[in-house]
Amino acid sequence: MNKAVNTALEGFICPACLVDFPSASKLQDHWLKFHSPKVTASGTDRVSDDYESIPDDSSPDFAPQESKDHNSCDHVFKSDLLAVLEKCGFCGQEIDSFGKICEGCNFHCHDKCEKMTLPDEVDVGKRSRLPSPPKSLVTNICYHMRHRVSKNRVRHVDEHFDLDMTYITDRIIAMSFPASGLETTYRNNLREVAKMLQTNHGDKFMVFNLSERRYDISKLNHQVLDFGWPDHLAPPLERLCSIIKSIDSWLKSDPLHVVVVHCKGGKGRTGVVIAAYMHFSKICSSPQAALDWFAMKRFYDDSLGGVTQPSQRRYVHYFSDYLDGKVKLNTDPIFLHHIIVHGIPSFDTKDGCKPFLRVYDGLKLIYTSGVYHVTPDMERICITIEGGLILHGDVLIKCYHKNTLSSGRDIIFRCQFHTGAVRDYGLELDKTELDDACKDRRFPDGCKVEFVFSATGNFVSDIKINERLRSIIRHSLHPVENPDTVLYPLALDNWYDSTTDGAVSSAAGASNAKEETDDISQKGLT
Repeated sequence: MNKAVNTALEGFICPACLVDFPSASKLQDHWLKFHSPKVTASGTDRVSDDYESIPDDSSPDFAPQESKDHNSCDHVFKSDLLAVLEKCGFCGQEIDSFGKICEGCNFHCHDKCEKMTLPDEVDVGKRSRLPSPPKSLVTNICYHMRHRVSKNRVRHVDEHFDLDMTYITDRIIAMSFPASGLETTYRNNLREVAKMLQTNHGDKFMVFNLSERRYDISKLNHQVLDFGWPDHLAPPLERLCSIIKSIDSWLKSDPLHVVVVHCKGGKGRTGVVIAAYMHFSKICSSPQAALDWFAMKRFYDDSLGGVTQPSQRRYVHYFSDYLDGKVKLNTDPIFLHHIIVHGIPSFDTKDGCKPFLRVYDGLKLIYTSGVYHVTPDMERICITIEGGLILHGDVLIKCYHKNTLSSGRDIIFRCQFHTGAVRDYGLELDKTELDDACKDRRFPDGCKVEFVFSATGNFVSDIKINERLRSIIRHSLHPVENPDTVLYPLALDNWYDSTTDGAVSSAAGASNAKEETDDISQKGLT
């Protein structure tokens, strides 16, 4: 059971039996079949996408029976060795192994927290305000699922709310996705988020949605701006500038205004935007200081959280360089001629790998290479693109290994960069600067990836190369399989959504994005 829970944190989870499903429709069918016998699911008799017919624990129609044996403060604790990591219900920190568990409601806490927080002389009025999990089966499951999914993230907990939400500053809030229906069993409840914001900030809040998902913004008084882009990726640099301008405008318009930023988990994409704004507004003196501040505030252990994708961190530094005039958005295109991987990743059963490349310009696939055969006795891989590949702006490169046994593919490395940040027609990224590879033992620690560009498609006459590079290029590999063998259906690249090109919020005004970018550039340079 514990294994099933741990592997399903980001999926679709049944709140009653904790089984995970690959899609919302599968979860819906399961619920109707096993947990809602009076409802049939046939033909058009399906519940809506928001599952509004299934009440959640915050709905006024949902009234769970409280336990008659214990009230909200009468826990009966016993010492126990915990098989899985649990969070203390009082302090929110993880319990390593040995702790206290309530025999009546499965409430966990540290031994020291029980002694310090619930002494015998504390009166009932004070005890009732201490956070305690709900007692009914469903709400108890929801409580533990939400805390398990939020893991190391700091939650906003008081006598009224328990949300995956963190005040990074007094006016900047980070949170995870505000869900509805069955998804509220392990994510923030949209109604609870709206209630919390209206209670604490009235109508002085603005929500910035960085995910590609939409929800009922009427519950948030239509005060939501959509700037989404695919998960695990850095935002287009121009879009990042537009978001920062919108945040700055909102906060400056009223000293009581606050911003709420979220993606899916409230980590990577949220951290990029908040860190960029904190540096822009001079709350933090450098991009690195802003990233560290976000990690420290958002996570109990900042060494395990924060913005962890190297490309996302790189774009926070790009934004800083843009403010300093070191990176330009409107630069001339450049041509990519060679991708050199120094060191051999070990992805094949006999070591070595069978790599192929995909190159995206502005999140649009523009090039797929053939499959190369690389053996462990080689020192490097040099892939040459004949005639060069024209690039401009934000670029994403993904290198895969073609898995012969499973007829699938494994990611070797992924990276994003902006052509305006390329210097002297060359770019080198070591293992720590490559997405996916940075944490993959199959990618040797000494490996690095080198990109060779030119200003025109005529590489030989346009750029001077040294003898080392000339020798490497002379031994470029030739593909053993043509690109047709790796043209998988677009659905496998499910991080890409063709609608992302127009994801700048209509409320902010897509037509004003360029104007806002110019304004923020001028401000940053003054």
